[in-house]
Amino acid sequence: MKKKFRGPAPLEKFSGKNKKRNSLTGFTLIEIIMAVSILAIVGSAVSVFVINHMVAVTKRNQYSLAMNLARLEMEKVQNLAYASVTTLNTSNYLNYSLYVARTVNVIPPAGAEELKQVTVEVKKDVSSPSLVTLNTYIVKNVSFGL
Repeated sequence: MKKKFRGPAPLEKFSGKNKKRNSLTGFTLIEIIMAVSILAIVGSAVSVFVINHMVAVTKRNQYSLAMNLARLEMEKVQNLAYASVTTLNTSNYLNYSLYVARTVNVIPPAGAEELKQVTVEVKKDVSSPSLVTLNTYIVKNVSFGL
């Protein structure tokens, strides 16, 4: 059996007169304000974690750089002749914005050989606390290896 064509749909279905259909089509202002406020609270909590993580990564990178510069300076000390090991203070060490201080203390000989204590400190600047401090001792007229 064929269905009969009844013509176009009445205009009430598409106009604003059908209240049941129109009440489900959008969000109220209260719902939007609540969603935005919840998003803001969650976003601010996440941003605190992200900022703290970035600060920790920056500090760790600076400590790693300071440790590497201190090790480099100690390597230089190991390759110097005993008489050439002296105190050194340098800012902008190797074009890094860090202050490197090498302090040499001569320890009076208890035995036959003279001893130097070498301390290398790496700081952000002259007056700040040290990031890294390394110590070593050098003995005069002592050769290692064969």
